[in-house]
Amino acid sequence: MSWQQLLDILHASRELRREELQRPPIACPNDGTVLVPAPASTEASLYCPFDGWQYPRDDHRPAE
Repeated sequence: MSWQQLLDILHASRELRREELQRPPIACPNDGTVLVPAPASTEASLYCPFDGWQYPRDDHRPAE
């Protein structure tokens, strides 16, 4: 394996992470439960039914 191949892997990994951070989560970060659509009466668009985690209110993912 060459250094160039290793750099290519690192760049691809960074791009995948960037894409992951740009889209809304699909699972609750606390317990992995699938997020469900929030009722229209709340400001949240998705929430975790077991612990009350809400997207985007509680989404504190690190920036790149």
